[in-house]
Amino acid sequence: MAVALVNCQDASDVLATTVTDADGFYLFEDLLAGEHCVLVDLATVPAGACDFGTPVFTLWNGGSDDQDSDVDPATGMSLAVNVDAGQSDLTVDAGILCPGPASLGDRVWEDLNSNGIQDCDNTNNNGIVGDVGDTGAECDAGIADVMVDLVSCDDPADVLATTYTDDDGFYLFDNLVAGDYCVNVNLDTVPVDVCDYGTPVFTAQNNGSADKDSDVDSDTGLSGVIHLTLAQSDLTVDAGVTCEFGDCSECDGKVTQLTLQYNGSDSAFIEVAQKKGGDIVFSGDVAPGERFTFDGTDKKDTLGTEISIYVDGSLNTKIHTSCSKPVGLGMVFGAFKIVDGYSRNGGRLCPVDAGPGGPGDCSECDGKVTQLTLQYNGSNTAFIEVVQKKDGDIVFSETVDPGEQFTFNGTDKKDTLGTEISIYVDGSLDTKIHTSCSKPIGIGMISGSFEVSDGYSRNGGRFCPVDAGSDPDPGNGDCGECDGKVTQLTLQYNGSGSAYVEVVQKKGGEIFSSTVAPGEQFTFNGTDNDTLGTEISIYVDGSLDTQIHTSCSKPVGIGMISGAFEVVDGYSRNGGQFCPY
Repeated sequence: MAVALVNCQDASDVLATTVTDADGFYLFEDLLAGEHCVLVDLATVPAGACDFGTPVFTLWNGGSDDQDSDVDPATGMSLAVNVDAGQSDLTVDAGILCPGPASLGDRVWEDLNSNGIQDCDNTNNNGIVGDVGDTGAECDAGIADVMVDLVSCDDPADVLATTYTDDDGFYLFDNLVAGDYCVNVNLDTVPVDVCDYGTPVFTAQNNGSADKDSDVDSDTGLSGVIHLTLAQSDLTVDAGVTCEFGDCSECDGKVTQLTLQYNGSDSAFIEVAQKKGGDIVFSGDVAPGERFTFDGTDKKDTLGTEISIYVDGSLNTKIHTSCSKPVGLGMVFGAFKIVDGYSRNGGRLCPVDAGPGGPGDCSECDGKVTQLTLQYNGSNTAFIEVVQKKDGDIVFSETVDPGEQFTFNGTDKKDTLGTEISIYVDGSLDTKIHTSCSKPIGIGMISGSFEVSDGYSRNGGRFCPVDAGSDPDPGNGDCGECDGKVTQLTLQYNGSGSAYVEVVQKKGGEIFSSTVAPGEQFTFNGTDNDTLGTEISIYVDGSLDTQIHTSCSKPVGIGMISGAFEVVDGYSRNGGQFCPY
């Protein structure tokens, strides 16, 4: 690169020039005694010398003369060097720095309590709030697929780069040169299903510490100026999104407009028909999770008293729109959830608590079950599979912890679970649940290792609670006589001392073997076409203790005693949970 010897009072007065050799050395010889200055031309640094960015001079006069850089970083010119006659000064060096890339980014998250703060602690101490290992209510609240632009702060319309948030809500702009930048988060790209109802808006700006608060303007989504120095990484530019819902009222004077979210498993052709006149107020292809809006077309521009919703030509559900029954945001009917709506006299519909506790808030199962939420009450983590009876569709398959809840939806032609589901625990049938609505089903019902904690039917909406206690009344439909062979038994061992207990099916071999203490209960499932066959034999410490008929040809039920064992729970294939013996 070029180096000049210049007049210290006038750098434009060049006295001599040279270039550095292959090792970076330069030399001016045969100089007169006096003051001399050196000017290094940064523009002559060879192309490609820096892998990233533009070369700059490093800091000067930071150490001993023989090792530090001696040129001004702003000009490339040294201070005056006084050379006496016959003297040689080989300490006037110039350091060149290749800047590393800078970066900025962080997270777009759902501000669940609208406080402008990420309610998440950096438990893993890596300086990044909301990644794996952190703890708090909003650690898992990152929003995926939101468009984020890196823009000029002087002109935000000048987009320098664009990216999208990942599955956890994080974004990153890297390989940046030092300078000033602004970030613009595009609110229109926030997925619609982030809000159960209402409209996504940005939360309050700069409401706390830089690593946890929201840094974009609540009206525009534009951040303030972020100044990046050489190789700096700023991962604190976050954007909080909350769901805004304005004034609302109960349904009054019939519904005029509805917005529904389709929760079916596959894209389908949806038609919505008014009861009176049969007007089709909506028809079109809709993807799972997609929302659509339609308006009433009767004489008063309402939807009349009722609408029917068809999925691929089959009736999926009906919704009362006369306001004679509660209707509001959050209610689920069949494969559809109300996410917005208006009535003629009441204006915008309010959210409706579809849980138990008031008239119309829940209903008996009607028209087959569409969705179930179960709680697994087994003693160990297990792989759970839920299978529909008619088509064998696996509607849920995942590892589940004790006490954990999980939700699944029906996938038959009408988006229901059909007439029955079978639930397998680590590959063995645990229980079956009737989903045809021909038998009572509701919140609180226990079946095998599972308890119904929530659910919906196609025509009835959300389930009501069902009293499924340990002493069901045979007349109330919560239990049934043995029908179609026993599928599962829970026995209590009443022996005097701990013993090794084996249960053997007549056909199919051993299905339980373990050491059992007095008073301990244990459960086993049939493996003969998922039943216990016609009979089981129970051995205690290798000796036959008793046999139990499981064909349903003889009475069997809760409280029955056989040998050293008492039946405390059980299920049959067609009769469901046993009644007391």
